[in-house]
Amino acid sequence: QVLSDNLADARRRTAILAGMKWPQILLIAAVAVGAAAAVAVAGLALGNGGGGGEASVEEYETTLVKARNRLSFTLTGLSKIQGPDDFFATLDESANVAASAATELENAGVAEGLEDENERLVKALRAFSTELEGTSAELNDPNFDLGTITSIGFEQFDVVNNVLADIREQGVD
Repeated sequence: QVLSDNLADARRRTAILAGMKWPQILLIAAVAVGAAAAVAVAGLALGNGGGGGEASVEEYETTLVKARNRLSFTLTGLSKIQGPDDFFATLDESANVAASAATELENAGVAEGLEDENERLVKALRAFSTELEGTSAELNDPNFDLGTITSIGFEQFDVVNNVLADIREQGVD
């Protein structure tokens, strides 16, 4: 019975998402996350690493570029989604990659003087990951009224970008 109820809920969600609102949701999400991805590409290149001791700016930039590229690739995938299942999978993958980037930066060496900013960046990336997961779960909830959506925003991504701006002000390009 539970499987049958879950299947019925899934069909109902799919029918709702396939309706007139779904293209609007995809557009809203693609614009919001596409903008976030563009900032991530620029922003994470300015960040710095963490718990792995001291590192030169060049050493850290190598770690940062890898994390940035993976996050950017995943986030830009949201602008190319083909339907509800693809949307939720990509949103969840983006959350996982943001969390992974936070861990990589936490374990990487930190250039001298950027320890506090790195700690803030790691926390912000983890919060962004949680925010992405929550958005996916809420939109995928069969009790959620998709008709109430007028926009999708990620406040924690703004926090990430504020930290990155602080790092840039310290001369890390």
